[in-house]
Amino acid sequence: MKPHIVFFIFFALFNFSHSQAAEVIIRTYEFPNETDRLADDQIGGIAGKIITAALSSQHIRFQLIWQPWLRAQAEVKSDSEGNSFIIPLTRNSERENQYVWVSKLYDSNIAFLTLPGKTKIDSIAEVGKYKVGVLAGTGYEATLQRNGLSSEQIDRNTEETRNAKKLLLGRIDAWYTGVIGGMHLLQKEGYDVRKVQIGRSIDTEADYIATSKKTPQALVEKIRNAIERYKKTPDYEKLIQSYLSN
Repeated sequence: MKPHIVFFIFFALFNFSHSQAAEVIIRTYEFPNETDRLADDQIGGIAGKIITAALSSQHIRFQLIWQPWLRAQAEVKSDSEGNSFIIPLTRNSERENQYVWVSKLYDSNIAFLTLPGKTKIDSIAEVGKYKVGVLAGTGYEATLQRNGLSSEQIDRNTEETRNAKKLLLGRIDAWYTGVIGGMHLLQKEGYDVRKVQIGRSIDTEADYIATSKKTPQALVEKIRNAIERYKKTPDYEKLIQSYLSN
């Protein structure tokens, strides 16, 4: 058999076995400090560490797929394979009937971030005429819309890094986001985060791992049990404290 034919067969078999190795697919987007992209196949941040530890402890193999957030949501909802999950998805009334909510990973505080020269915002009623940056397709955006902010006031962006840059450039007056991720991004941009004005927590959102309604119940229960078991460990408590103690 010719060498190039042998190589082709080996390559095909390798790809086939590799694709079969993953029992579940985890679709996500890089949220700073929540789902940090360490490599294409490695995830950090609070949600990433929970998923990695929980599934690995039960020998559940998973494949990471990094996607724009709106696309990740759409892919999971329309999943025909029945093994796609998404993290970290905020559970709210708008999404309640669109997914199977497998397990809560953690609660996160959401607030308005402003810079010196702008008024600190402690409630949505205090937004006034400010232009507010928000990540498109998130529970954050839904909250602003539900509370009457006009489309002219809401600056929708598909990347949180854009919101950070716009805030620093003065192109938006405030940024409505998760505090842990927002502060991390501003610091990454070189800003002294001690100057950031963090408003009172507007909402405490429950962030979940969720999946399609097409996912077999046996697989849902397998993933749920793995995460719930991990949440009972001291390691989980230490992880939560390290990210959310403030």
